Amino acid sequence: MAVAEEYHRGHDFTKHLGSCCYDAAFRRQLVVYLGGDPSLIKGDWTWAEFGEQYPELIEPAFELFRTAQEGDPAYGIYALACWCGLDLKRALDALQKVEVGNPAWEIFLLALDGMLGAEMALSAIRKVKVGDPAWAIYLLARYYGLDVERALEAIRQIGVGDPAGAIYRLVLFCGLDVDRAIEALGEMPRGEKYIGWLLLEVDPREVGND
Repeated sequence: MAVAEEYHRGHDFTKHLGSCCYDAAFRRQLVVYLGGDPSLIKGDWTWAEFGEQYPELIEPAFELFRTAQEGDPAYGIYALACWCGLDLKRALDALQKVEVGNPAWEIFLLALDGMLGAEMALSAIRKVKVGDPAWAIYLLARYYGLDVERALEAIRQIGVGDPAGAIYRLVLFCGLDVDRAIEALGEMPRGEKYIGWLLLEVDPREVGND
């Protein structure tokens, strides 16, 4: 168990908690870090197999992700809820309190996977204090049927990320009235830029991904 000893001697495993590292190799490292026997791991190993083969490690993994201060630990919490049987209420409560990364995205993914209704997802996303929760609210309106006026009012109260960009896209992709959008954008940092784009009727493909 030399690898495990190396990690526990001071290697900060949480630095690897980025969504780009949530592959089979990462999950193998996770098992070793948490003190499990990696010999069970074969081939392109999945989160579902992690839950099935190492049920005793689900709680330690949750604590690792819940308390991480670097990377994007929210994806780990999402994965444990989606594929490993972690209680959804506990996962949602933890996602709302994650202090790094973009946890609102993972809350949106829980809704997209059918584990949350739009209103429950919106309520949780509004409590997120990091990342870009406004973008996740826009996605709820575009892909999950959240009322566009509800989305607008929620986004207007968001203080992090790019709420002005989310409102701009509510016009382009969700049918929000332009005048309503301009009124809201006038109250926001960067709002004037998006107002200009709306008035010029810029093609969304010219200003970045939707």
